[in-house]
Amino acid sequence: MLTSSSLRKKNIAEYILYMWQTEDYIRSAKCDIETLLHIFKAEEPHIETYKQWFQNLISMMEIENIKQNGHLQILQNIVIDLNNLHLTLLQLPIGFEYSELYENVESETADFQQRMKTEPINTVDIWLHALYMTAQLRIQKKSVSAATYDSVKKFGKILSALTIAYHKRERDPDSYSLN
Repeated sequence: MLTSSSLRKKNIAEYILYMWQTEDYIRSAKCDIETLLHIFKAEEPHIETYKQWFQNLISMMEIENIKQNGHLQILQNIVIDLNNLHLTLLQLPIGFEYSELYENVESETADFQQRMKTEPINTVDIWLHALYMTAQLRIQKKSVSAATYDSVKKFGKILSALTIAYHKRERDPDSYSLN
């Protein structure tokens, strides 16, 4: 929980990935808060804060009917916002370097979209899922092909650029305006 607050402010892409992992932990713990406290190594004086955080997440997952799979709407909204910024950067003259990064990942993006088991909500969603699934495979000690690893590195690079732009826009809302 304390990690999520820090990531939300510093690296929005990592925040999303962290929260997706948290959703998976909640599912694997069958929404048992005591198990989650152990998984997250919660210690005093933060235990009550963690309990409240887990209870809020579990409640949202129940309300949104995603206790089995899926992602919280609040996270999906951030992915949509990131994708809107991605589309804006592709149109701005100052986004030239970003456009080059995007051209470098277009074919890999299409490949990953075809391999996804669920329908992605947008391009940024594809990139994030590719990173998340690759990390999951590595945690499970399953092999990742060199081609997949290379694609995921490219996705990480463009997500890094997008994250920097996102946080710049957070500080200065007019910094990436099409007006």
